[in-house]
Amino acid sequence: MNLHNYHRISIRSIACIVLSLCLFSFPSLGENTKPQAPFKTWSLGLNAGSLGPGLSIQTRYSESIGLRTGIFGVQLQGKHQLSLTHPNEKLPVSYQVLAVPVLVDIFPFKRPFRFSLGLSYNGSMAKYDLTPRQEMQMGELVLTPDEVGGIKLDMTWPKISPYVGMGYETFPGGKRLGFGFDCGVFYLANPTTSLRTSGVYESMNTPEFNYQLGQPFMKYDWYPMLNVYMLVKLK
Repeated sequence: MNLHNYHRISIRSIACIVLSLCLFSFPSLGENTKPQAPFKTWSLGLNAGSLGPGLSIQTRYSESIGLRTGIFGVQLQGKHQLSLTHPNEKLPVSYQVLAVPVLVDIFPFKRPFRFSLGLSYNGSMAKYDLTPRQEMQMGELVLTPDEVGGIKLDMTWPKISPYVGMGYETFPGGKRLGFGFDCGVFYLANPTTSLRTSGVYESMNTPEFNYQLGQPFMKYDWYPMLNVYMLVKLK
């Protein structure tokens, strides 16, 4: 077989694969295309992902459009490096992720693949708390933890976050149990910061210092949505 014939066969093979995928994506001509009754089927989902664990409920308006909502949340503890009294000082920080999305799912081929868009209530926040655990010596002066004081910073984001993404959802063999996944992003915008200081840190309570503490979070305008879930049909 010469190279020219091999090239023709390869192109023909690729064309067949592409055609097969297209036919798989669209309903077959012999398939029953009777419209689905709105809100006839409901499913309950158990979720896990970047928003934390969550519960969701969903329904279908038609074969091509679905509606979903749920509640997701998680609390995390960590430390964040900031230059305050020492060059490498780290402050304990707690994060709370809380989301209640309302999404519209669009199934363009009436198949498991879908696009999703919508809005979400965003109750996420971050809290810094620098509280001394022992006495501090300043020259010959020894200060107790209460005299030293501390820095507390609360950060919150706008309450409404747009979402866009895509995913996959299926009930194998038409059974009651199914599964799916989501991959998308929420737009968070910049956070609002609230600074409280006491003791030797009292003079730091300025707009400039408030901005400095919040600056590391200003670049996180987008929050990724990576989610897998298991579904149970209710009816």
